[in-house]
Amino acid sequence: MALPDTIFFCREVVPTFNADVRIRLDREIQKHVYHKPSTQILLRRAAKYRKPFQRILRHHGVHEDIFYVALAESNLSNAISPKGAKGYWQFMKRTAKEYDLEVNGTVDERYHPTKSTVAAARYFRQAYRKFDNWTLVAASYNMGRTGLSRAIRKQQTEDYYQLDLNAETGNYLYRILGI
Repeated sequence: MALPDTIFFCREVVPTFNADVRIRLDREIQKHVYHKPSTQILLRRAAKYRKPFQRILRHHGVHEDIFYVALAESNLSNAISPKGAKGYWQFMKRTAKEYDLEVNGTVDERYHPTKSTVAAARYFRQAYRKFDNWTLVAASYNMGRTGLSRAIRKQQTEDYYQLDLNAETGNYLYRILGI
């Protein structure tokens, strides 16, 4: 399966002319092509949540492609990560509370599709004000704004595709694009 010559994420060009970018992106796409049963489940979930999630994102001034972050984070399920992140958007408890989600012994709004999407949209909007680049915003969702800012400052580049990041964040956008 050949990659298109031009790919966009949030209207930002993915530099597929770069051989390393093409290889990494192709690897992620192949994962989804060869895991068809799980891909079919993910596509059904995406059909259910795409419009309502994208409506919330747009309302908060967030590009609708950011919806695919939830697919990469949780496969659009109420997943629980080994580190304790929960819900569609995989919020840690402290971050959930920062974005006004109720998390206590009886209520956990990280599992609420609408409320958690509003919280995620607020995070993304705030991150966009800092980075002015949706690709970096997505990367910051994986490694945190502080960690990404530190990497940018240390490496003196704001180009996600040129940054040397940890393995998970370094592959994060490719996973999003590959879905």
